[in-house]
Amino acid sequence: MNIVAVYNLEKDEERLSKALAAALGKTAYEARSLLNVPQGGPSIVAVFQEPEKSEDSAAKLRANGFDAVILRDEDIESDKARFLAVNFEFTGESLNVKSREGQDLILPYGDIRLMLYGIVKAVHTTNEKVKERKFSMGRAIMSSGAVITKTTSRQVSTEKKDHERFLYIYAPARQTVVLREYTLKYDSLGKALQLSRTANFNYIVAELKRLSPDALFDDRFLNRATQTQILWPWFNPEEHLDIATSLLAKVFNLKNEKAITP
Repeated sequence: MNIVAVYNLEKDEERLSKALAAALGKTAYEARSLLNVPQGGPSIVAVFQEPEKSEDSAAKLRANGFDAVILRDEDIESDKARFLAVNFEFTGESLNVKSREGQDLILPYGDIRLMLYGIVKAVHTTNEKVKERKFSMGRAIMSSGAVITKTTSRQVSTEKKDHERFLYIYAPARQTVVLREYTLKYDSLGKALQLSRTANFNYIVAELKRLSPDALFDDRFLNRATQTQILWPWFNPEEHLDIATSLLAKVFNLKNEKAITP
């Protein structure tokens, strides 16, 4: 899969719609709907299986004045490649995190280049041991009716669908660090520990923004409508939010490379 997107979109919607229509062979109305994204994009405008077609499409877009980017399968980052933090600690110089498997990662605040803050629909499973009393014919016979039940226990799994906030933290030459509201253990906050998980996660986000003032911070994924606008009409946020976050991270990286190129 090769996803073609445009970014740095101006507010001159009429001109952009005509240019996009010319590049994609669509009507101006169809093109205008693809440009209905906040903050200048990115906006996915085409999806191809063949790499050559995506290159041709991106070239046409650039010839028509667009900044275009191609997101390939290998660019789409999933949790398998990320560092999923369970424990964390703020130190004077860095955010230190530990995974469920016991791996450690030290992330200096000055190395952080981008933070993506958002919300995702998550499924949480809880396991509970339930005890039950059931009629036991054997016990009733052996005790001449004095004991007619026995206690049994079984594991009951309950799934709960909820919305969970996340923070993806990007730094050069390091895994993307993921902080998730329901996964984190907050005891390291010490005196800053608050009564609710919501308040604790708010504190962490605010503290990282304060400690990494030079990092770009983007919270557009807190809005599900924005997630839908970026992915529409090819993908939905419930299944393909990794595409949206990977695309936005790649666009930010391209912008940063252009900014530092002499």
